[in-house]
Amino acid sequence: MSHLPCNCPIACLAGPEGKSGASPEAGDIRVVVASLFDPFYSALGKDKPRDNYTQTHGSTVIGSKYNPQRSIAHPTSRGSTLYDDSSPSDAGKRRPAIVLRSSKKSRGNGVEMEVCLMGTFSGVAAADISNVFQRYISHIYTDTMPDKKANHLHASPEWRGPSQEQWVIPLIHKMEQASVPPRWRTSRGRTRSEEGYILHDDALTQLRNLATKTFLDFDKTVVSNRSGARSVFVEKLDAEYRRRHPIVKMQRRNPTKRTLASQHTKRFSVSRPTPVAISAF
Repeated sequence: MSHLPCNCPIACLAGPEGKSGASPEAGDIRVVVASLFDPFYSALGKDKPRDNYTQTHGSTVIGSKYNPQRSIAHPTSRGSTLYDDSSPSDAGKRRPAIVLRSSKKSRGNGVEMEVCLMGTFSGVAAADISNVFQRYISHIYTDTMPDKKANHLHASPEWRGPSQEQWVIPLIHKMEQASVPPRWRTSRGRTRSEEGYILHDDALTQLRNLATKTFLDFDKTVVSNRSGARSVFVEKLDAEYRRRHPIVKMQRRNPTKRTLASQHTKRFSVSRPTPVAISAF
């Protein structure tokens, strides 16, 4: 049943083709490095909790592998639309983002963009997504989404990904990129296409309207709320962020368990710390 085509009135907003070209335009879906928490902390004017990145034994793992240059990503060899990033960091991970506005920076090759971030929430079922997010997310239509009647947007071509459900956070998030981010490329069977996913004009208008509505709701019920709702939401948001980004502790291997062979090669080996808890979201 989940693979039945969508018969909703907005299904016609999706076209069969994507788009190519380097210059970012409104409606493009581009590759960025970001966290799904970013739009919320940005709207609140608040930094993410830093206590999860405390150094233990003089070193830390989270954030150490992040390099903005790596935001120019390539699809996996399997030809899927997923851009893998196995390096958890405070900056987030590679993910698709729908461009609402883009402009070149006055110097260099950088761009400034207003985007809505997309994500899968690690592929969990909709009911299992934290209630911190549930009120502020919407579907990007996939032919595998369980509930075809849920509110959704249509990408062009129809979105294909590794998860049953694909989400967008319709809160405008401002980003600066040192270089033009690549398109989130579509796939044709087992081959990769140079085209990237887009939202056509009508679908983009639908997203803009949804983003305006979501912002006004978030501002009224959380950001500008003086009845204590803001502090309650921030507490829940911080707790969820800490749950998704546990403290990284470095532990040395137990020296009492060294084998005779390891003792003989001690001069030629380097002891490296072992990460015991890594998570990214």
